[in-house]
Amino acid sequence: MYYPERGVMDLSQEQATTPTQRIVGIQFRRSGKVYDFDPGPFVLKRDDKVVVITEEGPSIGIVSVEPHGRGEEDSTRTLKKIFRLATPDEIQKFEVNCTQEKTVYEYWQSEDFRDIASMCLVSVERHYDGSKIIVYFTADGRVDFRELVKDLVQQFRCRIEMRRSVYDNRPKWSEGLDLAAAHCVVHPT
Repeated sequence: MYYPERGVMDLSQEQATTPTQRIVGIQFRRSGKVYDFDPGPFVLKRDDKVVVITEEGPSIGIVSVEPHGRGEEDSTRTLKKIFRLATPDEIQKFEVNCTQEKTVYEYWQSEDFRDIASMCLVSVERHYDGSKIIVYFTADGRVDFRELVKDLVQQFRCRIEMRRSVYDNRPKWSEGLDLAAAHCVVHPT
């Protein structure tokens, strides 16, 4: 039996599917990888926002593949469970975080950072609680970005972590990014 006010299905009935026999696809970014989760008792549909527990802590994910039966090859894998449906306040916070990620892209493209040679912004992630921003970048050779981090901390008032990406296929990165984010700052040598 389904309780629409709670978004939960009663699995105690004989004909109900047990949660371990179902699988749901969750994305943390619109153009990102799809991760498999156990939907548990939740009745989910595409584009629902849910809270899941990851290695980095709680995160909001978007349902990209509706719950479906697990195949024989999936039956032995252990899946993490959906923690709960996201509340309206959490969804609003998620949207604010996405907006701030775009702001980091715009800030990176400003004239202040044109002097950082051969750095290319790959992606930006803001933690669920807003306490940290992770900036993924590529660069040719060594880069001193201490001043950049100081400026970013001053602008966004949170912890900034810079992670160098090891991938060399730059055109592939730009597929899911908007034009401002895909632009790389490279100075001729």
